[in-house]
Amino acid sequence: MQLNIPGVVEEVTAAFQRYEKALAQADPDFEVGWKYPGGGPAPGKADCAMAWNYISEAYGAMGVLYELLYKDTRNSPDPVRGWSAARSHKMGVATLDALYAIVDELGK
Repeated sequence: MQLNIPGVVEEVTAAFQRYEKALAQADPDFEVGWKYPGGGPAPGKADCAMAWNYISEAYGAMGVLYELLYKDTRNSPDPVRGWSAARSHKMGVATLDALYAIVDELGK
């Protein structure tokens, strides 16, 4: 993922990178480093019509785009079932764990 909104600041970028790392540690289904659609090819070029970029730009917050529900992953493919409700549940728990890991750093 990338934060290429026009108003991105180093603190938000650093917090987002810590969040990504914490989420990848909590659930290997989360893949770090993907350039998601609308993220922008360069700083300041993100498509702010997309909700995750808009939230980041409007509120100086971390907007996150999850697309795991619609694909399998390279890190832990499940050729029999693909993405499942159980894996969605696991990702939800991991998201809370990752936010908990960085919560003291947010809003500073």
